[in-house]
Amino acid sequence: MAKKSRTSRSGLVAAAACGVAVGTAFGTFVLSPNLPGGALQESHDAVVALEQSEQEARIAKAQASTADSYIEASSTKFVADALKDIPVVVMTTDDADADDVASVDTLLQASGASVVGRIGLTEKFFQQDSAEALKSIVANTLPAGAQLSVDNLDPGTHAGEALGAALLTDAEGKPMADEQERALLLNALQQAGFMNIEGAKDAARVAIIITGEQQHEDNSDVISPYAETNLGRLALGMNERGSGVVLAGRINTAADGGAIDVVRTAQERDSGSAQGAIRGVSTIDSVNMVYGQIGVILSARDQLLGKFGAYGAAESAEAAGP
Repeated sequence: MAKKSRTSRSGLVAAAACGVAVGTAFGTFVLSPNLPGGALQESHDAVVALEQSEQEARIAKAQASTADSYIEASSTKFVADALKDIPVVVMTTDDADADDVASVDTLLQASGASVVGRIGLTEKFFQQDSAEALKSIVANTLPAGAQLSVDNLDPGTHAGEALGAALLTDAEGKPMADEQERALLLNALQQAGFMNIEGAKDAARVAIIITGEQQHEDNSDVISPYAETNLGRLALGMNERGSGVVLAGRINTAADGGAIDVVRTAQERDSGSAQGAIRGVSTIDSVNMVYGQIGVILSARDQLLGKFGAYGAAESAEAAGP
């Protein structure tokens, strides 16, 4: 009988606990809507806030699209003759959006620029397991007189220094490599699968590098910090040896670890040095927007004047455009 009594008491305790739980749930989810701060009221407020945020985002996107369309109608006028007869080389990564590239090409034509070459950097160029092969080719085909950094040994920096010397002129507009030296480096890189080349027989005054969102690892959805870092260092390396470099991408490339972020961070860090004060890579983080595409052309023009800046819509940009 004692055992039965304990079982009965346990049942009563369980029933009481169940009753408390049911009562709590009833009070929370049935009665609380009538009380300020109730769970359902808080949930309702969160839904309303989310809907308002989504509506505001849609409005902002529509306004930006409308403004961009308005600017597009006059975009060629903004850049007319800005680069008249200036030799330019256009470089693209494998993830660069075709429409972004085409839009920049249209404005280059309107600017009067002479596009002397197009170079498509392949995915292999930015793969970590290809780093030693890339560095070996660069070291063995380096144009006469060109030097590679002994402090920064990464493939992005070394490739940038070699390509800067091969593709670009010096500040006075004089080629730093002859046509044979240029061809030796570029053909070796193309044969090894690092790039595809169209033209590029003559030296350029400015290199425009166009990338996409952020580069990924082996066609996956995983962002490749290695690729982004080396793209940024490629641009910095070219700038160290050549006359002018513009790096343009979409806004994600200005996020932490993106190629544009790598460049902006490095230049901000070095801004107190004499070299940092003289020249730098111009960056545009909104190349998919018309104002960003205009910024690419005007930044290239400013490079010829010894000016550079960080442009676009990211927090790290100093202005929308030059």
